[in-house]
Amino acid sequence: MKRNEAVTFLREITKNCNQMSPEAVTLIDSPVNDPLSIGYQVHIKTILDNETKGQIQNLLQERSLAFIEEANKVIIYKPKPATENITVL
Repeated sequence: MKRNEAVTFLREITKNCNQMSPEAVTLIDSPVNDPLSIGYQVHIKTILDNETKGQIQNLLQERSLAFIEEANKVIIYKPKPATENITVL
């Protein structure tokens, strides 16, 4: 996602999810060879409860974004478009 999209998304998260601290957030530019994402990723140091996870999923769905939960961290990103490998026989 573009940097301004990431910043706007972060504002919405902190507005809608009161328990999420902006100090726990980092913007990281995706590596060139990243197979999953395009542009910036939002890394949030947190463990999501079910209510917060639902709120974030609603916001992600509105923007066609995705997330991955790792140990004590959530990564929000814009997925690369799916490509099909077609083999002609």
